[in-house]
Amino acid sequence: MRRLDQGVAGGGEAGAEVVDGIGGAEREGNPCRAERAPARRALSDRASRVVVVPNMLDEFLWFGDAAGAGGRAHSSPRSEGVVSRLRAHVRTRGGRPSRPTCNLVYIGSRTHADDLALLRPLMERLRQCPDLDVELFVVGGEEPRSRLGRWYEPVPLPTTGSYCPYPVFVPWLRRQRHAWTIGLAPLIDTHFNRNKSDLKYLEYAALGLPGIFSDLAPYRESVRHEETGLLVENTTGAWYEEIRRLAHDCDLREGLAEAARRSVLGERCLRDDAGDYVSLLRSVTGSAVSVG
Repeated sequence: MRRLDQGVAGGGEAGAEVVDGIGGAEREGNPCRAERAPARRALSDRASRVVVVPNMLDEFLWFGDAAGAGGRAHSSPRSEGVVSRLRAHVRTRGGRPSRPTCNLVYIGSRTHADDLALLRPLMERLRQCPDLDVELFVVGGEEPRSRLGRWYEPVPLPTTGSYCPYPVFVPWLRRQRHAWTIGLAPLIDTHFNRNKSDLKYLEYAALGLPGIFSDLAPYRESVRHEETGLLVENTTGAWYEEIRRLAHDCDLREGLAEAARRSVLGERCLRDDAGDYVSLLRSVTGSAVSVG
């Protein structure tokens, strides 16, 4: 949760909470911005006015020519490199092909230990798979573990400490994406999680990664099953089957990644919804706000 004070626009006492999930109450008369309709309902008894604005990606950060804020956004997603990136690499031992390799990735803040734990029995089973070589890479996810307690490969952030500014994080993440094959978004079924946003879907799509998502409200409302991603029940067996299917089906991986990237670039970028954000800021501050 972030505090938006009058300093943004330079006057008045108005303020609003920016909420992803369930947050605190807002002062009487001021709006509370929620990412999704369920969050709006949950906050309706704690704020006099709740405004729903969906998560949007900064197209310059995520789709620019350079992996940074100064790049130009493409009018349509480029597929160069996506196909080759998504094909499972084949290792050779003694000149003979071995099992195809699938590098899974989970990306999230360090508050998702319970969600991440859903994948532990899954990884134990996948590592016994005779026809697939699987590794899980985790960016964030939970507080750092000792080496003895690790069951996945942690990916260090590009900054010291646990905080990485988003304008630094996104270009760095884009440079790492070539190492990964499939993005995972497990989510345990809790009241808090049912009110979360679909940010992981947006980010995996922007990275050009096909994604597998828990079949819960945040993703069920955004992911078109078998078209822009895969929705899966929260059982080890269901996750296991879908990961194996996607790992072995290059055409499916490519199709999901391309469709999701095209959808997000065309419908979920700031350029498409900047007017709503400006209107919200004006309603909060009571002052003129402009973009640019």
